[in-house]
Amino acid sequence: MKTRSFKTPFKKQTEEWHDDELIYLKKQIELRTKELEKLNAELLESTKIDFSEQEEELEVLINKWRTVSQEMFIDIYNKICATKDPKPEMKDLMLHLQIDPKQLNFNEEEQEFDN
Repeated sequence: MKTRSFKTPFKKQTEEWHDDELIYLKKQIELRTKELEKLNAELLESTKIDFSEQEEELEVLINKWRTVSQEMFIDIYNKICATKDPKPEMKDLMLHLQIDPKQLNFNEEEQEFDN
């Protein structure tokens, strides 16, 4: 007796359903990937900070600090020179006070501040 294999009439339909579902899922993955890329781009854009105004404000504050520091140093230097002989050089006094002369725009050759 010969055995016949049973062929289901639904096999082709099942394969088509799987193919349709697979196509649908691939499209969903593609859509979600594009949406995720868009959201990441928006997030990156929203986290960018415009520092131009802050840089200008910071530059103004730095200049103000430098001017006040120069005036303060000149006052201290004049008071020390009034009581001490020989008079120290400005640079030496700055270094003694642990002040970097470059921070105050001090010109060592001219022994004065550059503005």
